[in-house]
Amino acid sequence: MIMKRFGIPLFFLLTITTAFASNEVNGIVVDASSKALSGATVYVYTAFPKVGVSPFCPSCYRDCGKHESVNAEGRFRLKALDPELRFDLLAVADGYEPSLVRHVDPMGGLVTIKLTPRSIADADRLIVGVVVDPHGKPVVGAAVEPNGYRSQRGTGYGNIPGVDKLSFTNAKGEFALRIPAADGKLDVRVTARSLAPHIERMLAPGESRTIPLTEGATITGRVMRGAKPVAGARVGFIQTNRASSGYLGRFEIGTNDDGVFLMTNMGPNQTYAVYAAMEGLSGGAAVRKIVNVAGDKTTTDAGTLAVQPGRRIAGTVVVPEGATIPPHTQIMLSLTVDSDSQRVEVRPDGTFSIEGVPPGGAELYVRIPGLELTPSVQGRFGGVSLPPDGDVKDVRVVLERDKGRE
Repeated sequence: MIMKRFGIPLFFLLTITTAFASNEVNGIVVDASSKALSGATVYVYTAFPKVGVSPFCPSCYRDCGKHESVNAEGRFRLKALDPELRFDLLAVADGYEPSLVRHVDPMGGLVTIKLTPRSIADADRLIVGVVVDPHGKPVVGAAVEPNGYRSQRGTGYGNIPGVDKLSFTNAKGEFALRIPAADGKLDVRVTARSLAPHIERMLAPGESRTIPLTEGATITGRVMRGAKPVAGARVGFIQTNRASSGYLGRFEIGTNDDGVFLMTNMGPNQTYAVYAAMEGLSGGAAVRKIVNVAGDKTTTDAGTLAVQPGRRIAGTVVVPEGATIPPHTQIMLSLTVDSDSQRVEVRPDGTFSIEGVPPGGAELYVRIPGLELTPSVQGRFGGVSLPPDGDVKDVRVVLERDKGRE
C-alpha cells in the first residue's frame, strides 16, 4: 500500500529521554603540513550506536547537524553529545578538500582533522558541480563518487584507473573529480545526509553541473515472531535490479521495541528487496518482501516480515589430497536476491552447519590459500548453488589446487 507521508511518527523522532552526560568532542583542524588551520567549520555528519543496531537512520540523531567554526588556533569544541554514540565528523574550508573522520567517540581524546588544498592542476580533466537540496541550498558534505566512466572505448564501472574515487562537497556544495581524458564523461552517485541517493549522468569537464537532491521515499513495516515483535532486528534494503549503471547502494536499519522499522530517504520509483538479516534472528528466518516504491515524499508499507524456523544447510568442504583446512576457516552463505549473508567456521574434519536460512536462491563460498572451487560445482555467481527450499544435509564444497599458481 502506498500513502502520502504526513510526517515521521513520534516514536521515531529522536527525543531520547535518557539523561545525557555533558560529553563533548575537542579537536583541531590542520593543513597538509600539520599546521593549525583557521577558517574551517566542523560538522557532526552522522551518528551510530556504540553497541547494537539502531532503529534510527544515521543522520536522524539530535546531534547530527551540530557544527562549530574553528578558532584562530584551528581548535573546535562540539558540546553535549550523546555518550552512547559514535560520530562521523566532517570538516570543510574554502580552498581545501573536505575531510571526513569516522566513528569518533566523545569519550575519547583530542581529534585531529587534516585538510589538503584543492588542486587546480589538470583543469581540462576536472569534473565539477554543485549539489543542492530541495530548496536550492548547497548541501555540505555530500559524497560524490564515480558510478560509470564513458570514453570512446565504451563505459566502464568499478575501480577505473585515472578517476578520482571520491569527493565531498564543501560549504558551497561544490565538488571536483578528475578523469583520465578531457573528452571523457562521468556518471556520479551522490549521497547526502537526510536526502535520497541520486545518480547524475554524463558530466563533462569544463561544464559545471547543478545536481538537485530530493527528500526521497520511505519504507516502513514490522518484524514479528508469531504474535511477538522482534526488537533490534537488522532490516536491509537493496534494489532488485543491481545493474551497476543504476545501483544506489544497500541500506540497513534496526527495529524498535515494537518490531517496527522506518527507513527514510530511499531512492524513489525503485523496486527494493526488504529483508530481515539472518544473523541476529536466533535460528529463525523471514521471507523477504519485494516492495515497489513510488515517488518522492511517499511512504510504502512493506507489511510484516514474519520470522519462522529457518532452513538448515549442512555439508562438507573437500580439499585435495595433501591439503589441509586452516584453523578458523569460515564458509559464507550468501542469498542471491538481497546479498544477505551468514558465516560459520568449518570444523577440522571439513563439516559445517548453517541455521536460520530463509527460502530462496543461495550460494556457498569458502577461501583457502592455494585452492579454488572446482568448476563443476560452481553456480551462477561463482559459489556452490543451493536449492531454494528445504533443508540441505549433504552439500559438498569441492576444492582443487589453484592452477594459476602452479
